[in-house]
Amino acid sequence: MNFDLVANGTAANVWIVELGSSDEYGSFANFSSVILSPVEPVVELNDDSSSSGERMISSVVYESPSVGTFRFGWSSPLVVDDKEIPLSDYRRYDNPHIQTEFDSMQYFVPHPTIGGGDLALDFDTRERMLT
Repeated sequence: MNFDLVANGTAANVWIVELGSSDEYGSFANFSSVILSPVEPVVELNDDSSSSGERMISSVVYESPSVGTFRFGWSSPLVVDDKEIPLSDYRRYDNPHIQTEFDSMQYFVPHPTIGGGDLALDFDTRERMLT
């Protein structure tokens, strides 16, 4: 299914997504039970209003069952379990299969099964090459 999820509304919306695996939770039923337990995020509102007159969310604190305390705001860093998480200066993809800088439009994927060559994807020129 190809679609964009759009939340029509104002800056008073907060979406929190929890992910998990069977290694972590054993079953989807157990995952659902843990995630759906009644834990509500603490939402702090700005004193300033948006252009529509509604108050805007300035920060959120959420007690995640998987990673601990999660804090984030418009003018505060992302902090998970008392560790600041960088939101810049990192690679877009950084895993054993591909490493690509954040703003790069050229991706190089090592592919040893194709004669030892690599797959090069250039999204600026829309070219796909085996090197």
